[in-house]
Amino acid sequence: MKPILFICALVFIIISKPAQAAENESYKYITAVIDSLQISAVARDRFQHTKNLDMIGAIKTLRTELKTARAYIEPYEYSNNEYIKHNADDYISIYETLIITYDEMLQQFEDSHNNPDTENNLGTFQRNFSEELSTADTRWRKLPLITIGTSCAVIDVDRKHEGKIKYLTITKQQRETLLKKLESAFGDEVKQELQGGGVHPIETSAQMLWEFFNKPLIPSDG
Repeated sequence: MKPILFICALVFIIISKPAQAAENESYKYITAVIDSLQISAVARDRFQHTKNLDMIGAIKTLRTELKTARAYIEPYEYSNNEYIKHNADDYISIYETLIITYDEMLQQFEDSHNNPDTENNLGTFQRNFSEELSTADTRWRKLPLITIGTSCAVIDVDRKHEGKIKYLTITKQQRETLLKKLESAFGDEVKQELQGGGVHPIETSAQMLWEFFNKPLIPSDG
C-alpha cells in the first residue's frame, strides 16, 4: 500500500510538521474509528432491512446511531496532533452531512404520513425519497478517502529506516489488538482483498485498515 505512505508524506508536508501524538493517542484514535465504523455498519444494516411500515422509526434510530458513531470521534477534534485533528474533523463532517440527509428523509416520511392526499402525491414522494437515498450513498462513498488518512495517524515521521518512513507509533501488541478488533467487528470479510465495487464504503474502510496493519511496517517497540 505504497500510495498510503506517499499520501501521508504529502499531508505531513502540507500540514507542516504535526505534533507527535500523546502516548497511546494514535492507538486510541484508531480504536475509536473502528468502533465508529462498526456502529455505522450495524445502523446501516438495520435500516436496510426495515419494512416500509417501520421506516419512520428506522430513520430515527439510524440518526441516533450515527450520532453515537460521531461521538466516538468527537474527542479527537481537540487533539494536539494536527493530523489526527484534521482527520477527525473529516469523519465528523461526513456524519453530520449524513444526519442532515436522514433528517430530510424523515421529514418527507412524516409529511407524507400526515398528508391526507398522500396517495395522489405518491410518485413525487418516491422520487424525492430515491434522491435522498442517492445523496446518502454519495456521502457514504467519501468514507474510504478519509480512512486512507486515518492510517497516517499511526505513522511515525520522526523515525526512518534506510531513509524511508517505516515505523509506526503503536506497539506490536497494539497492532495485533487492532487487527483482532477489526476481525471481531467485521468478520472474515475484512480480510478479503480490496475490490473496486460491490462492497459498501464502511466495509471498504475496514478492509483498508486491515490491509494497512498487515503491511511490513515496524512497530514502535520493534
